[in-house]
Amino acid sequence: SKAEQGDVLFANIGINVGECAYVNVDFEFSIKNLALFKPKFEILNGRFLYFLLSSEYVQTEIKNKKSGSAQPFLSLETLRNHIIEIPPLETQKRIASILSTYDDLIENNLKRIKLLEETAQNIYKEWFVNFRFPNYEHTEFDKDSGLPVGWEIKKADNVYDINIGKTPPRGETQWFSLTDGIKWVSIADMNKSTVFVINTNEKITKDGVDKFNMRKASIGSVLLSFKLTVGSVAITNEEVVTNEATLKPVQPTISLVDSKVSIDKGSAGNAIDLVQFKITLFNNLSRADYSQI
Repeated sequence: SKAEQGDVLFANIGINVGECAYVNVDFEFSIKNLALFKPKFEILNGRFLYFLLSSEYVQTEIKNKKSGSAQPFLSLETLRNHIIEIPPLETQKRIASILSTYDDLIENNLKRIKLLEETAQNIYKEWFVNFRFPNYEHTEFDKDSGLPVGWEIKKADNVYDINIGKTPPRGETQWFSLTDGIKWVSIADMNKSTVFVINTNEKITKDGVDKFNMRKASIGSVLLSFKLTVGSVAITNEEVVTNEATLKPVQPTISLVDSKVSIDKGSAGNAIDLVQFKITLFNNLSRADYSQI
């Protein structure tokens, strides 16, 4: 059946298993790899269902039932048999109304953040790429390099060491958790973040981090995607681990995560500029590519 206004979409296949969306449009569209929840409106409010399915409690319950290692999935039968508790319809509507108000506020704030990010990027480019920073007219530039006097150009591997992150075997589920352990940043988490990586789909248990000697990215590290969705940027606000690739600089740290790079504030600005330039030339940025920048 087709999705209609008031329905809820639920990702039941792939790395984003459990993510939900409320259908708030009245035009037709196609869906793929999604379960379609069609509320019986005489007993269930669609927005309430969306918030219920998005809640940590229900997410934890449902994700604990997922199957598959390389490609996680939840069968439709599992979803149909899942038991939920619902209050009376009028209570559902009041709850949904309150939470929707906060959702709208969050959405408006995210739009403002995006505008501020774009402004910051434009300022950065103007100051540190075009070198038209305040009082640049009175700054002495090196004739050979074209950089302000005192600046240097160095290869990335002269600025920080490059190390590789790890993913515990997917078949050994004891190392993965939805609630306990250290947050495990993935490409999906990066794509959902704005300035800071606040939430992750999964965590790695302390035993898993220790057993597989997983390197941690420290607070204040800047995460930058280096393949697939190249160029996504976010900052860590707590210690995290990453899945697949990690860079660790000689001075404050860098981590290449899953498809990401994390760079602590304070790392050499020129090296970061060169990384950004190189990324525009490649679909993927490998460890070898990175070290030669």
